[in-house]
Amino acid sequence: MQFRLVLLGALLLTAGLIGYSAIPHVQRSPIVTSQSVVSEYLKIPANGSVEMSRYVAAVDGEQNKMIMNVTVTGQPGEFEKIGLLIFLENESFSCFSTLPQNFVVNQNVSNGTLTFSVENAGTYCFIFVNNPNEQLVSASVSAVLERRSEQVSVSRNGSANMAGLGVGAFGFLVLVYGVARRTAIPWE
Repeated sequence: MQFRLVLLGALLLTAGLIGYSAIPHVQRSPIVTSQSVVSEYLKIPANGSVEMSRYVAAVDGEQNKMIMNVTVTGQPGEFEKIGLLIFLENESFSCFSTLPQNFVVNQNVSNGTLTFSVENAGTYCFIFVNNPNEQLVSASVSAVLERRSEQVSVSRNGSANMAGLGVGAFGFLVLVYGVARRTAIPWE
């Protein structure tokens, strides 16, 4: 047995195993899920409104974003504007009788895509107001809630882990070689 080779092999084996087990390989994977909230073709009467309520499953700890496409048409070939109000519904009242303090959206729309963040899960009121138009207008509305999160996984399959495993395997071979090697005694 050669003591230096055994010691070197034991040190390399120990360093390799520590390198393999102590260095985590962190992988971050984005997760995007979507929920269809509204997909309607509406006829909004002159000087009137259409209301609807939809449940939105926003999740705490995730980025919740609503993407809404609205196309409003009046007379053939003409684009009109309507008022769009979106707010969290009060549980004890209907959408139209609720007077919210904060609107998620409160603007006039005609053609385009709206993107806004949604912070709370719950039933949301969507009110489409055709005022002061004196004619019936049609609105094609679609809305999707997009939730983004991140999945974090820790594993031991990174390049530093594989290098540590290689050093440990080499150290094991040196250790076995040092144990198997006979020591030469000079006076024999």
